[in-house]
Amino acid sequence: MVVVAVYQPLCGGPEPVTPDPGCPEEVVAGVEVTATDASGAVVARATTDGSGRAVLDIPAGAVTLTAGPAEAPRIAPRPTQVTAGTSPAPTVTLRYESSFQ
Repeated sequence: MVVVAVYQPLCGGPEPVTPDPGCPEEVVAGVEVTATDASGAVVARATTDGSGRAVLDIPAGAVTLTAGPAEAPRIAPRPTQVTAGTSPAPTVTLRYESSFQ
């Protein structure tokens, strides 16, 4: 399964409260992505590369993807549940939010 970590910065006025679609996403490199099964056991782990991508070899079934912390002002995404073993394998995007909201 391919996981992509991105950060949607806030652009615009002095106190923006929502992401600006005109503001380009930034890749988040060097963060650990962990996949755990229903019992909480780690089934795969990888670190995002320079393009924000990580490839995890996950056994078929439901898993929860968790992204590690990144440099401020990025707030780690909430854990994401996905089903592994489907064809074609999905690309999952994990979006970091801004702490400036």
